[in-house]
Amino acid sequence: MKISNIWIFVLITFVLTTVSCNEKEDTTEPIPNMGLKIPTEGNSWFFMHPGTENEQVMNPGSTSWTHPQQVHRTFFRLQRGGEIHIGFNGRVESGSSVVKATFAGETVELEISGQSFEEHYIGTFEIPESGYYYLDIQGVSKESLDFAIISDVLLGGIAASGTVHYINEEYFYW
Repeated sequence: MKISNIWIFVLITFVLTTVSCNEKEDTTEPIPNMGLKIPTEGNSWFFMHPGTENEQVMNPGSTSWTHPQQVHRTFFRLQRGGEIHIGFNGRVESGSSVVKATFAGETVELEISGQSFEEHYIGTFEIPESGYYYLDIQGVSKESLDFAIISDVLLGGIAASGTVHYINEEYFYW
């Protein structure tokens, strides 16, 4: 009887160890609150070859986002420094797209899929002081004609809790 109890104990220990080792730990961090929406209409432009002497600027409403050299740039002004959470609302017409988002010199690649607008979290950054900032989103790969449709840039955190200046979508003309 002692031997069979030992074998049962060993078997149960082996099964429990195997099951617990196969379970994946959820390391996904919760998306922080990004309650401030900056509409891309009136605040964004497409740049071709930004930072070069061949730089071109185009209104997003007058062109499609089909070329990987097009950079979707959204401008805003922050009244205070501190931690800022950044994301965007975006969707694709079909399939999926991969884009790279750059803010304050840091770049993150994201996949966009789905025909409904969804929040896409880019990351949390430290803003040293108040000033003008911009978010660049550039297409990497796509399964549809356009890379994506971006409706809003999303901000949260201490830096976004002060006054944030941007063009209101209802009054985006100059």
